[in-house]
Amino acid sequence: METINICYIFLAPISSICGLFQVYGFYKLNLVKEHPEILIFWQCISQLILDIHWFTGIPYIQKHIGDIPCRLLGDFFVYFYYLSWNYTVFLSVEILIKINNPYDINYKKRTLWYHLISHALSICIFLVIAIYPNDNHGKSILGTCFVQKGTFFELIIIIPDLIHFPIATGLIFYTIYISHKAREIMNYLRYIIYVVIAFSIAWVPVGIVHGIHFYAFNINTNSIFLEISAYLGALSGTLIFSARMMQKGLLKNMIKKSFCLRVNNKILLEEFETQELQDTHSRFFTKVTVKAIMLGISEALMKSEALANYGQDHRKRVCSINIAGKITDFNVTQYNINEYDQIVNHFNLKYQDISQSLSCPSNFLDIKTYCKGISGENETFSFYTSDKKYILKTIKKPELRVLKMMAQKYTERVISSNSYLLKIFGVFEISSGGSKFRVILIENFNSLLENPLIFQLNGSRLDKKYPELESLDLVRLSFKNAYGDSEFFSTIDKLNIKEYEMNRILKILKQDTKLLQNNILVNYKLRILLQILPSNHEIIIVEESRFFKSGKYLVCIGIDFINRKFKMKTKKTKKKIRKSGHRISISRISPVAYRNRFFKLVERIFKVDN
Repeated sequence: METINICYIFLAPISSICGLFQVYGFYKLNLVKEHPEILIFWQCISQLILDIHWFTGIPYIQKHIGDIPCRLLGDFFVYFYYLSWNYTVFLSVEILIKINNPYDINYKKRTLWYHLISHALSICIFLVIAIYPNDNHGKSILGTCFVQKGTFFELIIIIPDLIHFPIATGLIFYTIYISHKAREIMNYLRYIIYVVIAFSIAWVPVGIVHGIHFYAFNINTNSIFLEISAYLGALSGTLIFSARMMQKGLLKNMIKKSFCLRVNNKILLEEFETQELQDTHSRFFTKVTVKAIMLGISEALMKSEALANYGQDHRKRVCSINIAGKITDFNVTQYNINEYDQIVNHFNLKYQDISQSLSCPSNFLDIKTYCKGISGENETFSFYTSDKKYILKTIKKPELRVLKMMAQKYTERVISSNSYLLKIFGVFEISSGGSKFRVILIENFNSLLENPLIFQLNGSRLDKKYPELESLDLVRLSFKNAYGDSEFFSTIDKLNIKEYEMNRILKILKQDTKLLQNNILVNYKLRILLQILPSNHEIIIVEESRFFKSGKYLVCIGIDFINRKFKMKTKKTKKKIRKSGHRISISRISPVAYRNRFFKLVERIFKVDN
C-alpha cells in the first residue's frame, strides 16, 4: 500500500492540474462552443472530479475523514464515475455519426439528449447507493472514498466495464473499420478516439478490481494488479490530457491563450486570429458543410439556364458531390424560380458566372476568412465568395416563409427603375440525411466600393447626443468592420447632398420601406459605404442611383433587411411561437413605428447643401 500511497500523493495532483488546464484552455479557445469538443469538455469536468477523488486515498486525508463524510463523498464520486463513462459512450456515438455523415448539423438536439441521459443514469445509480447505505462506509479496496470494499456495491463499479466499455469499444472499432472510405475525415476524428481509448485504459482496471472484490466471489487479487490499477486511475487525467493534446498546435495555442493575452491585448488578439487552430474538428466539419452548400447550389445554378422555369414555383434536384473522400447525394430545392430569374436577368447576370464564383477552389482554401458567424446561437453563417461578389447566408424556416410570401412584390420593386433593397438572387434548401440548410444567395453590398468605411444604422438611439471625435479617430476606424449609429454620428455626423438627390433618396426609401412594412418586417438597416476621394478628384460620374458624392466622400447606400436579427412582428406569430416554443426574435416596435423612426434617422443623416 505504500507504493499506492506515493502514487496518490504525486500522480493525483498532476492529473488534477492537467484536467484543470484542459478545461480552462478549452474555455479560452472557445472550444466549448464547438462540436464534438463540447462533449470532451464536460467529460473532462467530470474526470477532474474523479481525479480529486484520489486525494482521499492519501493517508493523512484518509485518517481525518470520518465514516459518514467518506460515504457521502464516495456516493458523490460514483455519480461522476458513471457520468464520465456515459459521456465517453456518447462521444463514441458521435464519432460514428460524423464519419457516416460529416454534413450533419443536428448535433445541438442530440447533445441535449446526451446531457439528459448521462445525468439521469448517474442520478439513478447515486440514489441506489444513497438509499441503501447498509455496510457502506465508503472505504474502497484502493484506499479511497468510493464504495465499501467487499460489499454488493463493488458490482455497481464493474457495470461500466461490462456495458459501457464494450459499447464504446465496439463503436470505435467499427468507426475505424469504415474509415477507409473517408480518410480525410478520420484524420480529424482520431484525436477524439484517443480520448475514448485513454479513458478506457485508465478506468477499466479500476472497475475490474472493484468487481472481483465482491465477497461472494472470494477472489484474491494480486497486489501488483492492484497497484497497476491504482497507478492508471491516478494517471487518468494525465492520460486523457495527453491524448487530446496529440493534435498538432492545440497545446501551444492553449498556453498562448491562457497566459500571453495580458502582454499586449490588442496586438495579441490580432495574432491569435491568424494563428488560431486551423484544423479543429468543428472547423473542419464547418468547412465540409460550407463546401457541400456551395457546390450543391453551384450545380443547381449550372442547370438552371438549360431548363425552362415558367410555371414552376420551385424545383428539386439531386446532386452528387465528392467531399472529404465521400460521395454524398444532396437534394437541392430552388424556390421562387421565376421571380429570382427576373432579378438575375435584369442585372445582366448569368447563372453560369454565379456558379463559377461559388465553386471557385479559392473559396475553400481558408474557410475562416470568408465565413462569418459560424456556430452561432442559431447555427447560421454567412459565406463571402473569394471574388467578393456574392454572399451565401443560412436562414431559418420562418425567414424562408416570409421571403417566399414577399417574393413577387420584392422582385417588382427591385427591378423597378431604382431601389436600395439588398438584391437576392436565389433561395435554396439543401438536405442530406437528417440535415437541412436553408440558404439565400445575395449580393455583397460592401464590394461596390473598394475598401470603404461601412456603417449600419437603424436609429435606435436617435435622441442620444454623441460627442464629436477628432478627425484622427475616423482614420482609426477599421475598413473590415461595420459600425453603428454611435460611430457614425461621432465621426461623420451628416452627409451634405444636393436637393434633387435628397428628393430622389427619400422617394426610393419610402417605396422600399413600404414593401418591408407591408410584409411586417422590422430591424432593417440603412447601410452606408464611404470612400474618401483624392483631393484632386473633382468630377465623378456614377450612373447608378445608389451612388452620390458628399464632400470628400463617394457614398453608396442600401437597405439591409436580411441581417443577423432578421425580425418580423405579428400577434399571430407570437401566439404560434408560444405554442411551438420556437425561438424567433420578436421586435418590441411595430413595423409602422419602426419605419417612422427610420425616416427620422434619414432626415438626421442627410443635409441639403445650399
